[in-house]
Amino acid sequence: MEFVKLSSQEKTYTEKSILEIQAQFISVLQHLSKYHSARDEELKLKLALRNKIEESKEFLETFDKSLPKSQFKDDKAQQIKVSQVKTLSSSPIYESALPIRSSQEETKEDKLQRELEEIKRKLSRL
Repeated sequence: MEFVKLSSQEKTYTEKSILEIQAQFISVLQHLSKYHSARDEELKLKLALRNKIEESKEFLETFDKSLPKSQFKDDKAQQIKVSQVKTLSSSPIYESALPIRSSQEETKEDKLQRELEEIKRKLSRL
């Protein structure tokens, strides 16, 4: 086993560097948690949009059936059938269920915040 003598300046510099790295790591973890929350919200919004599109499609089909049929035909006009609208339900992204976030994740965020504050306090002492 070998021992290396460090000066007080080297020791302080090393401790400060380690604490700064820990603070940066906790910050990255917090950003990652926010990213996951944003992705969950995006998925919820996409599902809500898909449902609204499906409802609108059904409404348009019902509305189209209730309209009187025209006797006149215009060769240049193109009719768009509601049934030709591509639905989003065929996309695989909507098939998965939403992950449920537990209250433990909130405590993880609180714990990370506490650790970050403790590291900042230690840095201010150095």
